[in-house]
Amino acid sequence: MKRALFLSLAVLTISLSAQSPEPVDSAAIAKIREHGLQKSQVMETMFWLTDRYGPRLTGSKEFEEAGDWTVNSCRTGAWRACGKSASRSGAAGRSSSFTRR
Repeated sequence: MKRALFLSLAVLTISLSAQSPEPVDSAAIAKIREHGLQKSQVMETMFWLTDRYGPRLTGSKEFEEAGDWTVNSCRTGAWRACGKSASRSGAAGRSSSFTRR
């Protein structure tokens, strides 16, 4: 029992001492932080998808408008994530629309 405990502690000590810390790139971290705090578009994007287009039922007018806005944002390079090849996937099946009285 003592021998197994001793061997496991020895292996743990050797494995921990063999690891070297990875160097930290402070410039990259500063650049990421600056981008997140100064250039972030998260709140604007959330406004358009939640407040402007609101709750969307599949196939409703709001659903189509939100999809068009998303594809347009990709095509114009606002996100630089999907380039010029973004397109709609087509009809999603039966739908309904919600209207307030």
